[in-house]
Formats: sequence, C-alpha cells, structure tokens
Amino acid sequence: MLKIGTPAPDFTTCLASATGILGAMATSWIFQHKPDLSMVLNGSLAGLVGITAGADVVSVNAAMVIGLIAGVIVVFSVLFIDRAQLDDPVGAVSVHLVCGVWGTMAVGIFSADHSVVTQAIGVLAYGAFCFPVALAFFFGLKMTMGLRVTPDEESLGLDVGDHPGDQPPVPVIRQGQVFVPAGRRRRGMGQVGGGEGTGASEQGIERRHQARGGPIGRGQTADACVIRRSG
Repeated sequence: MLKIGTPAPDFTTCLASATGILGAMATSWIFQHKPDLSMVLNGSLAGLVGITAGADVVSVNAAMVIGLIAGVIVVFSVLFIDRAQLDDPVGAVSVHLVCGVWGTMAVGIFSADHSVVTQAIGVLAYGAFCFPVALAFFFGLKMTMGLRVTPDEESLGLDVGDHPGDQPPVPVIRQGQVFVPAGRRRRGMGQVGGGEGTGASEQGIERRHQARGGPIGRGQTADACVIRRSG
C-alpha cells in the first residue's frame, strides 16, 4: 500500500512522458528549426524510460523534471549518434541506453533515500556486464548468420524481403527505369517473376503513384524515387 503523500507510480510515469514530449519538441524546434515528429515521439519514450527507475520514490515535481530533461537529452543524443554515423535509425540507443542511465542517476538526485554514488555503481556494474556479453553475442551472429540484410532489402524494406503476404511490390527507380521485386503479385499487374522489372508495366506503376498524389517524374533521380517501407 502506498504511503500517504506518495504519488502513484502510474501518475508519475504519465507526467514524465508528457514532459518528455515537451522537452523534445522544444529542443528540436530550437536546434532543428522545426518540431520534429520523430523527436517528439522519442521524447515520450525517453520520459517513460527516464522515470522507470524512480517512479515510486520521487515526487510529482521531480517526475516532471526527470521527464523534461530526458526529452532534451534524447534529441542531442540522436543528433550526436547520427553525426557519428552509427547505425541507429530509430534512436533506440538514445532512448533506452542514454535516457536509461539518466533515469537511474536521477533516483539518487531526486530521492532522499537513495545515493548518487550507489546509482552510479549500479550503472557501471550493468555496463561492465552487458557490454562484453552483447559484444560477444553480436560478433557471433556476424560470423555465422550475419547482422545485416542485403542493400536491396534495406532500400525496399524488410516487410518485402522477410514477410511474405499480399502486400503490393514496392517499385524502385534506378537511372530512369522502374524495377519491381521478383515473385510478388499485385492486382492488375500480374505475377512478377524472373527478376527485377519483369511482368509489370511502367504505366501500371505510374497509375499507382498518381493515386498516391502524383506521377513518377522521368527526370527524377533514383534517390528521389525510391519508395522506402519500414520493416
């Protein structure tokens, strides 16, 4: 049972998520000159991660500050990792690692019953165990089955490469030519088989893009016409 005056963990969690949104939106607006939607969504997650360790031991005001700072931190962390050219397209490291460390340390800062030193020891202990174990695990995967998909699958999306179904093929424009992944069926376009670009007409693909808001421009570059789908 909660003590009188102790905020409920679900209440502090919601508040931290809300202020995480505000922190990320304000930070991205200031430094990117627009409120980046992906940063705002990561700000919500950052607030949730930041408050997890101390949801039942910090005050309402502290929960809002923790979430707000987490929202600010996640934006700078995402930008730093992108500029370092590390492969983290969704900001998972920034949300779960960086803001997780912040949330763990915040318990020692905002809770009178916990020590910053103790929290720091915990962070270092987790890192000392998880880093070498994860490094060995992923190195083993790299040496056996591999960690990355092919460049074509990266462009088309893993829902095309790894998840068969009745979803339509995703055309790719390369040097003015339309290519469609092999072995997929789309209503009105017939079976696509034998390799890229066979079994589907440029007119059929262009009609599809007109329905989405505009035709494929023949003068456009390949990068401008590649349709990317999240996996």
